[in-house]
Amino acid sequence: MLRCSYFLNSLQVSMIQILKLTGRFFRSSLQSEFDKWINSIVWSPNGKLIAYLTGEREPPNKKELTVIDVDSGTSRIVGEVPQANAHVELAWSPDSKRIAFNEFSIDKPSQLIKIISVDDGSIQDIETGLVDRHIVHLDWSPDGKTFVFAGWKEG
Repeated sequence: MLRCSYFLNSLQVSMIQILKLTGRFFRSSLQSEFDKWINSIVWSPNGKLIAYLTGEREPPNKKELTVIDVDSGTSRIVGEVPQANAHVELAWSPDSKRIAFNEFSIDKPSQLIKIISVDDGSIQDIETGLVDRHIVHLDWSPDGKTFVFAGWKEG
């Protein structure tokens, strides 16, 4: 079955919808409380999971990485995502066991790519060596051993 997903955010509700590519509705996989937003949804390479960020709309603005099982519709929080905002991008490892993300702060560039284990939520930091660049558009190599990403410099 071919499927696509998208998310909706409004002041009242955030949700992820999954559609068959025939255009027929398949499942409303998640509807969050009105006090949270959803962002950065991405399918796992094995097609069984969708990862996404949730965040509180009001301080302390806790942000979490969540995965949802596409077939059952059940979701679980993998872990908290430091420095997350609308600019955080998620990238699944080719084996669907880890998710890389950029640590993005508006006021200061980060030289880190973070990798979170889907199983236990442990986070590994990968140094890029870029001192004055914001990391964006990251992805894994097909063998899962390297990353490709873009970077931009303010000014």
